[in-house]
Amino acid sequence: MDRGPSGVHDGRNPRAGPGPRVRLAADADGHLLAYELQIDADVGAYPHLGVGLPMQTAWMATGPYATPRVHASVRSVLTNTMVTYPYRGAGRPEATIALERSMDLLARRLGLDPAELRRRNFIPADDFPYQTPTGRCYDSGNYAAALDLALETIGYDTWRAEQTRRRHDPHALPLGIGLSCYVERSGGEPGGLHDFAGIEAHEDGTITARCGAASSGQSHETTFPALVAATLGVDVSRVRLIEGDTDAQPEGLGSFASRSAQVDGAALHHASALLIDLARERAADLWGTPVEEVEWSDGSVRHVRDGSAAMDVAELVKATGPLSVDDRFESGMGFPFGAHAAVAEVDPELGTVRVLRLVAVDDCGVVLNPAVVRGQAFGSAVQGIGQALYEGIPYGDDGVPLLAGGLLDYLLPTASEVPPIEVKETRTPSPSTPLGAKGAGESGCIGTPAAIVNAVADALQIADPGLLQMPLTPDVVWRAARATKYEGAR
Repeated sequence: MDRGPSGVHDGRNPRAGPGPRVRLAADADGHLLAYELQIDADVGAYPHLGVGLPMQTAWMATGPYATPRVHASVRSVLTNTMVTYPYRGAGRPEATIALERSMDLLARRLGLDPAELRRRNFIPADDFPYQTPTGRCYDSGNYAAALDLALETIGYDTWRAEQTRRRHDPHALPLGIGLSCYVERSGGEPGGLHDFAGIEAHEDGTITARCGAASSGQSHETTFPALVAATLGVDVSRVRLIEGDTDAQPEGLGSFASRSAQVDGAALHHASALLIDLARERAADLWGTPVEEVEWSDGSVRHVRDGSAAMDVAELVKATGPLSVDDRFESGMGFPFGAHAAVAEVDPELGTVRVLRLVAVDDCGVVLNPAVVRGQAFGSAVQGIGQALYEGIPYGDDGVPLLAGGLLDYLLPTASEVPPIEVKETRTPSPSTPLGAKGAGESGCIGTPAAIVNAVADALQIADPGLLQMPLTPDVVWRAARATKYEGAR
């Protein structure tokens, strides 16, 4: 099968410009044999970070599937356009849309249910850590569990039955169900998987936690103090967080690549453990006893045999001086994953797409703060809806953006366009960090767009991937409908 899937340009198609091309090979039973991804990436006139984004696409080319032979090639193309810079997902949405559109096309050609085709090709849960042909080493995963939960949550069989009914009703709008299974990378690349963390206990019993991250809406001020407090066994009200202060810490890498919990959270956890070790050593010297006979519990040190020898960390600081630990912690890569499912209703005459329901099942390993992770997943899914249906920056031949009205012409999903979204999770801890946490901030922009595009293609029964290029504006969908059996409909 040699196709340029939706969202990925096919160089042979006059409707599309240069971009990735896909070749996917499978046997008659749907087991994948080979996958080829050729990427032509427009990186603008000032490449800088832009040239790194297509590399992310190539590295994550195979997604959650065990594909024996894989080849990905990258060509960055300089054009007379604005700078290309990381967007939420940064190269992984492109890998997912290419592969997941191709999987649906393969399922259609083989007469298989799209969910069943995916099940047949998932990397088995007991094969981790798993080395992909593109050089990634996936830390952990249970991809079938995520898909099964997505199908159960959305009511997959019920919607398939409704789809069949509508296809026999000439007055009903076509309905489609789209799936998208993804794997992404979190934490950063080698050389950027470290950060600074420091923990200091004071005479008044308060704890200062310092780290090299900088919150941009991920609730560090809630999550990190709670993590430090839980590790030390003290009340969270005693912990104060300092970020981004060059007077208080020697270095810091910041927040990007879904790294906060995976890298900085683990760094704070590790520094807290080092503080406990230092406190036990101080107490042992103070009491003249082996350190093995001193234990830490609930913010206090105690002699395991002499019950009268015990003191809170504040008393220890008063007795022995400042208690402080600085640490440079390095994490391993994390590979979050998930399965998204969308149900969409399409009006072929108007070209409009109405997403009726969206389910996002994501796995970011150990969850430090469920409310924060849920908010990240929900917001990211909404952004993924915008990516699939609304957001785009068209250029003229002179390289000038055609958004004459500025941001008034840049469409975003509002409350009226957001469908019922149900966020679910599976939890597969990562062995790469002591917390077992993986990144959680980019899941919706990676998994949601492909699910929506697949749903629209399923509704209109479109076999030519070149007909649906994101964003799926009414014009794009209207033209695609007329190139299929829905031509001239209503």
